[in-house]
Amino acid sequence: MSNAIRSKNPPQQALGDCIPNLAESSLSPYRIVWPNLSPYDDGVKDLILFDLDGTLMRIGPAGGDAFNAAGRAICGDEFDLNALPPLKRRGILDPILFRSAAEAVGYQSSDEDHDRFRVMFVNHLRDELARQANLVRVLPGIPTLLNNLRQRDSLALGMVTGNYTESARLK
Repeated sequence: MSNAIRSKNPPQQALGDCIPNLAESSLSPYRIVWPNLSPYDDGVKDLILFDLDGTLMRIGPAGGDAFNAAGRAICGDEFDLNALPPLKRRGILDPILFRSAAEAVGYQSSDEDHDRFRVMFVNHLRDELARQANLVRVLPGIPTLLNNLRQRDSLALGMVTGNYTESARLK
């Protein structure tokens, strides 16, 4: 039996920000195949999803610097993303990361605080990426891999990330 997952109702919550208009796309029905590509040629595309940070690219300290600058503007000078244990920083959705870092310094953030943080963070990230451009890099082999995968009509490629949509686009 195939190790594929078939669905006509993609999980919008998990993929919503990552693959715009997934429900209306040509990917429905779709198949997520892990870890091997499906051997079947039944007209259903195989969907390969990539994480952004650390899988496709690295941005050096730009993301953390921008996160801290925005967090300090809202929560005060004590805000420090690095005060959270590494397992509470990596792979966490940005909104949860902000709230966790705010709580770590005793700041109870509101939805309005988060909205302001998001705007500030994206603006700071734009500046930090420009300032630290020499540290931003696509990981070796990724352009070739993506170009080769794009050549295959049986594949659909996508990206999943805990980043805000706007910050993912900047990267």
